[in-house]
Amino acid sequence: MLDDLKSAVSTMLGKLWITILCLLLSGPVAAIGLAETRSLAEQGDAWYQTELALMYHRGKDLPRDYQRAIRWYRLAAEQEFSRAQANLGVMYGEGQGVPQDYQIAAFWFRKAADQGNVLAQHNLGLLYGRGQGVEQDYAEAYVWESLAAISGHQEAIKNRDIVLSKLSDEELKAAQRRETFLLLKIEHRKTSQ
Repeated sequence: MLDDLKSAVSTMLGKLWITILCLLLSGPVAAIGLAETRSLAEQGDAWYQTELALMYHRGKDLPRDYQRAIRWYRLAAEQEFSRAQANLGVMYGEGQGVPQDYQIAAFWFRKAADQGNVLAQHNLGLLYGRGQGVEQDYAEAYVWESLAAISGHQEAIKNRDIVLSKLSDEELKAAQRRETFLLLKIEHRKTSQ
């Protein structure tokens, strides 16, 4: 009887470890399945809406469908989910499933960047540096690239240093003050949620 109990516990622990390993290696979607992911997305869960959008966006476990990806990203983005906002910005910036529109991309990047999303901060910095969808502004490009660089984003570090060379000492000081203000605002937002 004791051996049966040990065997049952061992089997349960083995299944638990397999589930944990699935979560770590391939994310929650693989562990809970596509049907549950879709169900939770349809119930309005922004995280699962974004996961479903990613699956359509990348063509992973589902046929690639940019229109459906945009639909699910938008639902999550409208709930202020920064990852969905950043990815929606990418789709507009690259013209995936929508006409390419840097202004709309900048809008979504800004919303996500204001929440501390590093990808959005970097992409917003790129748009300011290039003058795509926004007026070209090297100081603003520096601010957003610098915020992304704080998190260790390697491309943002390089771009920040390139933009830095285009700023006067006065412009740099003003940009650094703005960067500090935004960093404090982002941190305050994170702690108050």
